[in-house]
Amino acid sequence: MHTKLFLSTFLSKVVLLAILTVPMLCHGAGLTIQPGAGVSINGGGINLGCTDLVINGDLNLGSGYISETADIILSGGSLDAGTGTVILSGDWTNNGTFTSSASQVNIVDGCSSPSSLISGDNNFYSFSASSATGKELQLTAASKQVFANALSLQGATGMPLLIRSTSPGAQAFFELMPTAAQNIAYVDVQDNNALAGSLLAPGSPAVSNSADSGNNLNWFQRPFSNIPIPTLSLPALLLLILAMLLVAFRSLPIFINPDR
Repeated sequence: MHTKLFLSTFLSKVVLLAILTVPMLCHGAGLTIQPGAGVSINGGGINLGCTDLVINGDLNLGSGYISETADIILSGGSLDAGTGTVILSGDWTNNGTFTSSASQVNIVDGCSSPSSLISGDNNFYSFSASSATGKELQLTAASKQVFANALSLQGATGMPLLIRSTSPGAQAFFELMPTAAQNIAYVDVQDNNALAGSLLAPGSPAVSNSADSGNNLNWFQRPFSNIPIPTLSLPALLLLILAMLLVAFRSLPIFINPDR
């Protein structure tokens, strides 16, 4: 009798847990946090199975994680990422309040997303974008992305990670804080201004197996010791010496001897 009662109670809890959990994990339309609602993940996690996370209310990640997300849409709500990890393969849209705290945001391949768009100004703690398929990381023109602790941008041999502005010719902005670490390789960068922070991918583009596609600032600069000094041919050098002598001669004072 007691055994049957225990099994019945146990099964009821399992069914209840499944009812509460499955809509968050497998719902075809993804997960939406409604305005006025508050959700705390704490040490748990949500696997969205390549669907979207829409935040109209408040989400506190704590030390938890969000994974296999297509798009994350912060639409007027708030996301406090705590010390957690957010993994997505689609777009990151910030039209609300994002508090990075000490979190990690990773953009990866998957969910049939050949590109990822970051829109809005964001202050990331640690940020990573990695791809082995030549994903394009798009940044809204004139938007600013700040990286407080670490920035990792990784493509693959023959398949660089493309970093582009949404408006060709109009720059987007990166700012890597002076104490932050960077790990950048196999990227192709265009229309990016990183002047506000540390130099990104120091050295020639070849050092990081990367490409400078133009209109970039504070990327791929060479150390002064590696800057070639132009040389002159012998005739040009002789003409330069002659010109310098002529200028020096003409600058000499002219003395007039009154006895002559």
